[in-house]
Amino acid sequence: MMEYVTFKSRHLREIVRLCLDEGWASYADPTTAPQGLTAPGSVVMVAVNERVVGYVQIQTDGVVHAHVSNIVVAPSSASGDRSSVD
Repeated sequence: MMEYVTFKSRHLREIVRLCLDEGWASYADPTTAPQGLTAPGSVVMVAVNERVVGYVQIQTDGVVHAHVSNIVVAPSSASGDRSSVD
């Protein structure tokens, strides 16, 4: 069953893998990624279905503005089936 959880260090390895699979160099470095994913104003949610299958990073001022900085879903999980989405 799919769960949506806040980012924890245990998710880092699989998030790095997702970024590498997308060809994204910014978070492909496991020493840089945790700094960016936990920076002030950064909110990261992780989709977990036995393993990390996606994540979204939102940057916000905490008051008015927010925007999506990164979003990725593993191709094997992007079936288009939204039956489990509330």
